[in-house]
Amino acid sequence: KVPGGLTDISAAADGTVWGVNANHEIFRYIGDQDSTGHWKKISGGLSGISVGSRSNVWGINPDGAIYRFTN
Repeated sequence: KVPGGLTDISAAADGTVWGVNANHEIFRYIGDQDSTGHWKKISGGLSGISVGSRSNVWGINPDGAIYRFTN
């Protein structure tokens, strides 16, 4: 469970799932969709997120700046 719930969530066809909450905290789902997984908090702050694949994650912060996640 994500603290405070999510205000935005995005899932890709490869099973990658990310979300952000009302405090602009970023979370990534770790685990298989068919098993028990957990949410990992990622550093940074976003108000919206979009996931195309594991290596294609984009977000926008509350000021409108656009970011791309890189490992």
